[in-house]
Amino acid sequence: TDDGGGGDDEVDVKESEGESNGPKHEDKEDNSHKDTEEGKTDCRRRRSRPYRTVPNSCAICLSPYKTGSSVTWSSHPLRRCPHAFHSECVLTWLAKNDVEPQCPCCRRDFVDARELRS
Repeated sequence: TDDGGGGDDEVDVKESEGESNGPKHEDKEDNSHKDTEEGKTDCRRRRSRPYRTVPNSCAICLSPYKTGSSVTWSSHPLRRCPHAFHSECVLTWLAKNDVEPQCPCCRRDFVDARELRS
């Protein structure tokens, strides 16, 4: 189902203090809930995986994320695109660039084409 977010994953940023305070994810192959690296921001995901480490700033406007910021990145199932953005920045960019939904940085598919058809 489409939640109006265009298929991208969105998170709320919380400040990292070296370890995650949230629930552990049961998927043994997903190590994204482990302690964050220095200089990274720990994000609580609204979708399948509870945590993902993202840079401290938006790759479009270069402004740092603040506590409570809405952060979006590719929802492509292969997760080949590592870039993260303020949700508002990437939605504006995607609207202005009326092409295939691709990452503004690496031009990889930003969403899985199957999501666009449903």
